[in-house]
Amino acid sequence: TIGTFWLVFIGVGVVIAFRGYATQFFEKSDIKRVDKLFIAAITVRLIWYFVYLVFIADSYPFMITDDFNYHYGADAASTMLSVGRNNYQTFLNYLYYYFGSSSLNGRILNLFASILCVYPIAYIERTINTHRTELTATKMYSFFPFMVSICSFEIKDVLSMLFFATSCMLML
Repeated sequence: TIGTFWLVFIGVGVVIAFRGYATQFFEKSDIKRVDKLFIAAITVRLIWYFVYLVFIADSYPFMITDDFNYHYGADAASTMLSVGRNNYQTFLNYLYYYFGSSSLNGRILNLFASILCVYPIAYIERTINTHRTELTATKMYSFFPFMVSICSFEIKDVLSMLFFATSCMLML
């Protein structure tokens, strides 16, 4: 739908702006490594999305029961802005109201939140662990199968993790 197109367009703009803002927190020597992990995280997640959409989505459009419940609860209320049973459902309700009632919209937003987490996690790791040159936690986040697969759910814990990691990054 046109709403999904606009969501992707806005999401790409937010990713570019967030990347530009987040790099000011790193030393020049670290920026290249974090950027490589950022590109790798995007690549791995897009490959997983392709696999999910082509091979899995027809058989299992909702991989977990929560997705099913959040989607249909928010979909039923998306014609008017209202508060859902929980924060996820309320957030999806607003997302569906503005960008269209498609499960793909929630998944795209979750994908962008998952990608954006790379910079705050790398900064927190760099701040806590100054004597090591490897970004082990950031690599685990970027490539760990659970973290990659969870980004294909509709609004899930990745969004909360982004807000938490970013707030920690700003406090350190």
